[in-house]
Amino acid sequence: MARWVPLLCAPGFAACYTYLPAEIGGPTRGVTIRTEVQDHPTLQVGDRTIHDVTQLDGQVIRWEPDTLALSASGVHSFEQGYPGNGYTVRLSLTDITSISVKRLDTRRTLLLALGTIAAAIVAQQSLGGGAASSDNPPGGGVVH
Repeated sequence: MARWVPLLCAPGFAACYTYLPAEIGGPTRGVTIRTEVQDHPTLQVGDRTIHDVTQLDGQVIRWEPDTLALSASGVHSFEQGYPGNGYTVRLSLTDITSISVKRLDTRRTLLLALGTIAAAIVAQQSLGGGAASSDNPPGGGVVH
């Protein structure tokens, strides 16, 4: 059972992140950001053309005078989300309506960790992993 705990908890720990507002030009190279875009541009991501882009996630490569270069991790349109696969995507600064920086959410992480520990204790107890021992007879006496 113990070997499955990390696998079962992984999706929950991914939810321990949040996006906080940032200024255009603020996040530096390597910082993971989410951009909301206006006018829903068409972007080329690798060999895929994605129309009506609404949101772009990725790591900042560099800020240029009129564009942002990202290593894309996700591209979202009206229809669906697409993997960015690390392709470099350039987005006009005039298309960006907001930027948010991905940060660890301490409160969510703490709550998830405490909940996971509590669930592990309950599971351990319910599966018979308690401290009870069968070496002593009922009543706790010694048999002669």
